[in-house]
Amino acid sequence: MPRDLATLPGFTTNVEWGRWESSGRVVLGAPADAPGMRYLAHYARLHGAPVADTLDGVLAAGLALLRGGSTRSGTHRELPLPLWQDQTVRTWLSAQESAGNRLRSARVVWTWPGGDQRPFWWAAHVGVEIAAEGRVKDNEVVLGRPDVSAVLAYLPGDTLAQTRIVLVREFRSSAVTTDGYVHELPGGSQPGTADPRQTALAELAEETGLHVDPARLHSHGVRQPAATVSAHRIHLFSVQLTEAELAALETGPQSHGVTADGESTTLEFTTYAALLTDPDVDWTTIGLITAALTAR
Repeated sequence: MPRDLATLPGFTTNVEWGRWESSGRVVLGAPADAPGMRYLAHYARLHGAPVADTLDGVLAAGLALLRGGSTRSGTHRELPLPLWQDQTVRTWLSAQESAGNRLRSARVVWTWPGGDQRPFWWAAHVGVEIAAEGRVKDNEVVLGRPDVSAVLAYLPGDTLAQTRIVLVREFRSSAVTTDGYVHELPGGSQPGTADPRQTALAELAEETGLHVDPARLHSHGVRQPAATVSAHRIHLFSVQLTEAELAALETGPQSHGVTADGESTTLEFTTYAALLTDPDVDWTTIGLITAALTAR
């Protein structure tokens, strides 16, 4: 940033300017002949912030950032519009209100943007009126992210214990395991994909290299994986492999993932019996696999 920008009237610190970068929240509005406007406009555009030199232009640009806006009332207005429009937030609010509860307060404490600069991870300090208990609980933070689709790829054995299962190993900074990795089902979220089945197929292909006909995927429904912490859910699917498919996975490339997203997965093969005694496989993964195998 040129040194002269820091001396312009109304301009404060480099830190504040840094908040503009790719935020999708800021419109620079000032008359074209305002002091320093030429420099400010250049750097605003450089960082993706719209520029307008009239009040009407500022309002139009702001409404465009809001993507049309939405009609809302009550405490819903305390959630920033981009977050209120998030599908995970709407699903969580709908579930609480369907149970008779009511949002009494909401304050966003943290968000992490996705590729489109809209919230991907979010956390909100909320107060919820619990209808069944006649009280307001306001000492918790709700964490959220887009729903996940997960796929159990397996080959039945003579017994449930001998059933062979495909897992992926991936480094996650939050892992509390002996090797620092998580050992889980292939799965994840696909930005812009609303169909959980299509997301499941895409994630299975990305993380294992296995492409299957959509008709082979069996759906086991959707539930929360960690209801005391996060509002997101997992859509669970399974696909029964053939001997040839499992052999191809075992002898083919073992490393997969989307490098551009920082994703690097390695195939692992186990049995249901071994899974139950492996301390590095989390309870959610064990529960997903058990639910799918016993349902089939």
